[in-house]
Amino acid sequence: MDRPAPGVPPLDDDLEILLDDLDGLRWLPGMAQILDGFRTTLTAQFTPDETQTLCAGLAGSAGADLLSLLGRTVQHLTDPASNPGLMSLDEEQRKAARTAGEKTASALDDPEAHQPAADAAGAISPAL
Repeated sequence: MDRPAPGVPPLDDDLEILLDDLDGLRWLPGMAQILDGFRTTLTAQFTPDETQTLCAGLAGSAGADLLSLLGRTVQHLTDPASNPGLMSLDEEQRKAARTAGEKTASALDDPEAHQPAADAAGAISPAL
């Protein structure tokens, strides 16, 4: 387990539990790198400018942040046209998966889902 940067407190229990729960996904392609990246980010020390940029990039810019990417990734994975592995499902299952993926992308692209992180980034902006 990575240690926090000097001066950065250890992760709280909720974050540790969430990371531990997600650790079971490491066998899937790319997931180990994603989880390692989150742990690195969570244990690093950032300047206010870097923190502001991270808030915006994680979830503060609908359609251009990681929250939107997560939604669109689910949409991509649940569409048999982009994930041929789903072609073994019957038509009703494929349609249900595709529809749920579309709803996920829409929900995670909703500007209201991004507003709190955008507000956090704005609060960190230097005063003019």
